[in-house]
Amino acid sequence: ARGGGGMEQALAAFVAARAVGESCHEAIFAGAPGQTLLLQLAVGEQLPAPLLEASRALARRLHEFAVISREDAMKYFALQFDAIALAARTLGRTAASRLAESLASEASLVAPSPPPPGSAAASRLSAGL
Repeated sequence: ARGGGGMEQALAAFVAARAVGESCHEAIFAGAPGQTLLLQLAVGEQLPAPLLEASRALARRLHEFAVISREDAMKYFALQFDAIALAARTLGRTAASRLAESLASEASLVAPSPPPPGSAAASRLSAGL
């Protein structure tokens, strides 16, 4: 017989959230499962703390990927934009605003290190590109 109720469900939700957020497969962490995990940020503080942290960790991870290249930036910011649009359609404007604020907050925690002096990236930055 199955039992345990809320505690087992919370544990299962947390394990699933971590599996999505830490997946090596882009189709998982940047696909529909990742978008669902990002949507949890729209609910915010109503979530159990471990689930909220798994959602925040994915947002930070996406931002870390977004600073790798211009293509990655467009891809991962589009994913976040799509999650905000989905939140607006399904959860309402307040939830979408909460999600946007959460994503911006998590992005501010991930400061990319400057490119090495003399590198192509440093040259582009110094040229304003």
